[in-house]
Amino acid sequence: MDELTRLIVENQKFIYYIANRFPNYPNKEDLFQVGAIGFQKGYESFDPNRGVKLTTHLYKYIFGEMSKFIQSDRSLKCGRDLIRIASQIEKASILLTQKLMREPSLQEICLSLDLDEKLALMALESTYKVHSTDEIIYTSEKDMVLGDFISDTKVVDMDSLLELKNALSKLEKEERLLIEKRYFADLTQTETAKALGISQVQVSRKETKILEKMRSKMVA
Repeated sequence: MDELTRLIVENQKFIYYIANRFPNYPNKEDLFQVGAIGFQKGYESFDPNRGVKLTTHLYKYIFGEMSKFIQSDRSLKCGRDLIRIASQIEKASILLTQKLMREPSLQEICLSLDLDEKLALMALESTYKVHSTDEIIYTSEKDMVLGDFISDTKVVDMDSLLELKNALSKLEKEERLLIEKRYFADLTQTETAKALGISQVQVSRKETKILEKMRSKMVA
């Protein structure tokens, strides 16, 4: 048994003591394992000449590794839950569309699932491809992003600007209005939905399709 392993074994109670600082996390064995990693990192960086006790030095490393592990684990579980809810929303949307003979609103979907609307929005937004003003929508000698085109504070080449104007002109009136609300007026999907009288789900779907349509026009 090497020196480090021997020290970890001898300090098991110390590591478990720190693990118990997280009473709401049930799996103490997992915390012990990551705590041992923190122990190793702290041991390797320990300088006895600094006049600090080894356990005092190790505490922050062990506690830090456990904190990062718990945060990562919670984020993973939260992400899985949101994906599951988004899947339920999609299935409910299909069923309600068939029943109502039209696309249902988010409120109608949530009522059918007994689901909070804010949670539903979080779930949907977690699965949507994010389109921002930093997204590349045109490539020539350098990548051009949407923000380059719609901001009057940036300089863009005339050819690229003309391509954007051409792509916008090819959109249907409703499509162009949605893009104007989202990118020129800088409204959120929810705000755009209210302005256009449609659901947030519809805004997201339409936005994805419109941006793909514009992109294909600009790179054709």
